[in-house]
Amino acid sequence: MNFEGRLGNEIFEYASLYGIARYNHMIPVVDDKFHLRRIFKISLTSVKPLANIKRFKEAKACAFDEKAFVLDKKYNWTLSVYLQSWKYFIEYSDDIRKELRFQDTIQAQAVQKFNEIVKARNVTDKNKLTYIAVHVRRGDMLNNKPNVNLGYTTANVNYVNNAMSWFKKKYPSAFFIFASDDIAWCKANFNKPNTAFTTQRNSAAVDMAILSQCNHSIITTGTYGWWSAWLSGGQTIYYKDFPRKGSRLDKVFDAKTYFPPNWIAMSHL
Repeated sequence: MNFEGRLGNEIFEYASLYGIARYNHMIPVVDDKFHLRRIFKISLTSVKPLANIKRFKEAKACAFDEKAFVLDKKYNWTLSVYLQSWKYFIEYSDDIRKELRFQDTIQAQAVQKFNEIVKARNVTDKNKLTYIAVHVRRGDMLNNKPNVNLGYTTANVNYVNNAMSWFKKKYPSAFFIFASDDIAWCKANFNKPNTAFTTQRNSAAVDMAILSQCNHSIITTGTYGWWSAWLSGGQTIYYKDFPRKGSRLDKVFDAKTYFPPNWIAMSHL
């Protein structure tokens, strides 16, 4: 795999590498210095650079490409670019969950911080609550002009409130834990007794491990929130108004193969 992007992208690439290799009855391999090993209990074999290589490049970003499942076994293959679809690895979900167990040091930090977050909100019996992870991506999807022009969107207050209301109706004991690249915005809009916030001092890996301990998830945009929700399991609500309708990104994005079919689409309206 040609690994590109940050944590959420890299996990998609890793899971898809694993699924595509298994589907083709081939062996998934990574190089010696594979970054995700420091975060997860990755089992894959490391290899020095291989000979006899062909390259497979997906037809469109954010859309499943079935040609990945018919690779010629006479060759070694390098995959690119992002391979962002649950369809590449869904048959091997149990294996992927084993591969994506957090390293003990990260998991221990996350458990400690999760407990501190809840305790700081004066929760007396944390086992009586239903925990909802809320990941809010703003930053580069709001302030980076090329991203905005391409079609990236950010979810607004209404969407998050709609999703929180849905969970509160279903689970009266809902308690919401927010992680974001703009925690100040989250605190300004959602600071209630049944909400708590991670600190921006955490690493991306620790925040993801905190979110993955929750029972259910609300996500806005971006692959980081996607994977936090997938690792958590439970019910997931995602932001339906992504990407911006008619944009260049909208022309290549396939929501059906990007979001798992059991996740719930919700709008800001």
